[in-house]
Amino acid sequence: MHFIIAHNMAYADKIIDYPKFYLGLIAPDAYHSRKVTPTGESAATGRQGAELSDRDITHLTVKNTDDWKNKALRIIKTNNAGSHKSFYAGYGIHILTDIYWDEIIYKPFLQRFANATAYHDASNPTPRQAYMSDMTKIDLWLYRTCKYKDEIWSYLSCGECFDVQDLVTSDEIDAERQLTLSWYDAKKTLDIDNFIYITPGQATDFIHEATTGIDDLLIVL
Repeated sequence: MHFIIAHNMAYADKIIDYPKFYLGLIAPDAYHSRKVTPTGESAATGRQGAELSDRDITHLTVKNTDDWKNKALRIIKTNNAGSHKSFYAGYGIHILTDIYWDEIIYKPFLQRFANATAYHDASNPTPRQAYMSDMTKIDLWLYRTCKYKDEIWSYLSCGECFDVQDLVTSDEIDAERQLTLSWYDAKKTLDIDNFIYITPGQATDFIHEATTGIDDLLIVL
């Protein structure tokens, strides 16, 4: 979903380095690949690795939504003149997409889950499990129907990784890239019907709304 939104944005026409752009787009999630030292700390930052607190840091999370959007816009704007500006554009757009997702899809999903006790079965007894069940199928549906995925994958494959301030390391970004490039094909036989809480129609509507909304935020940069 991140790739489709970024690809469709009018702002993408300003991007001069697509390999870095798409690499930046996955970088906030590279905390998933964080290496943990024998003492249990993150090798990159000294924090406890691969926890939700790591996600909050790589995603520049703050409680106030407007402040969060401004932090994402700031990382794009302050790096808009350097050789890595396309990377930071992708980084900020990933975060902006997540902000829209939280408001439009995720919070309403939590409410629907709380109200739909009939779906609290043994296979998906928690909100997280139910969410991941639908989102795995949504991701695979988007991948299988995306006509330009080979173009994006080609760009993503050749981007040069580097350490991003005190947020993520080059090794973590590269590990996230390798995971992204292999994850979808590894699940090519997985059944993707029976959506319960989040449907392809909702995902398509969200893509349109987020693409327009993020473009409007970036027009002033």
